[in-house]
Amino acid sequence: MPRLCEKKPLDRFRSKAFRGGRDFVRYSFEFEANLWEYALLMHRDSLANTLQSLSNFQLSTTDGSMSDTIASQRKAVILDYETVLKTANDNLQAFYTIESRGISHRATMDALGIAEQSESVGQLTFLAFLFIPLSFVASLFGMNLQILNSGSASIRSFTIASIGTMMTVVTLLFVAPLLSRTAHALRRNLDGLRFRRRELRKMATITPVGAFWLFIYGLTHDPELFAPLIKQLGIWVVLGLHQDWEQPDILTSRRTMPLSSFWEKKMMPIADITKHRGWHETTFWQRWRDRRTLTMAVAGPHRADE
Repeated sequence: MPRLCEKKPLDRFRSKAFRGGRDFVRYSFEFEANLWEYALLMHRDSLANTLQSLSNFQLSTTDGSMSDTIASQRKAVILDYETVLKTANDNLQAFYTIESRGISHRATMDALGIAEQSESVGQLTFLAFLFIPLSFVASLFGMNLQILNSGSASIRSFTIASIGTMMTVVTLLFVAPLLSRTAHALRRNLDGLRFRRRELRKMATITPVGAFWLFIYGLTHDPELFAPLIKQLGIWVVLGLHQDWEQPDILTSRRTMPLSSFWEKKMMPIADITKHRGWHETTFWQRWRDRRTLTMAVAGPHRADE
């Protein structure tokens, strides 16, 4: 058995831990690591126990005192054992470092192997993406159906159908990422609308047209833009936070959110409603009846004059 206080055995263990990649047997590495750890710990404990025994050992002469020669030799032996024990502790720490690096190396190699397998699967998927449409066209022309007039189709028809199918597939290949991003953004915007659905439901009873344009804005814009808008319109302050009414920020100098001319035109009628105190206690039908009553009251004197 090699002397464990030397560096060469640990160097051999290091070379085994980092040799080869995925072909290195995991259980062999774990077995050797456990074996080396047990041997190093046993060697260190043996040295520590021997050093403790030497420190407690007392050798006396006939007159009850220890000679200077024996004392100096005993001190030298204890010093040698302390040096060997320190080397054993250093070897144990070096072993733990090598073991952790070996495990990290194994994990890295496994991750690289998974990445290579994923790349191979991606290549196979791309090939299948190209050849499955061609197989579909070939199967379609190979069917014995009367409607296809099997047996009389020319190679030109087959070529045109194949090229058309491939162009469709390639177009979908380039459009798919855009559709995926659009669907992701739509799901995110719907989550933002779902979070504000109570305010929108209440706004629908106050101003259906305004609630409709708020819904369209939330559907087409990020929630990080939709939330400040309903706050600056004064909707979130009253309906969400249940605080007292205050002048909407969109009509004051505190406005910090720019809007395009289109959305400026659609949102200002909502601000004309929320700028009045108690707006959340009114409804669309109530305001319509008030306007109708006011119109009839104004039109009454003119009819009387006529």
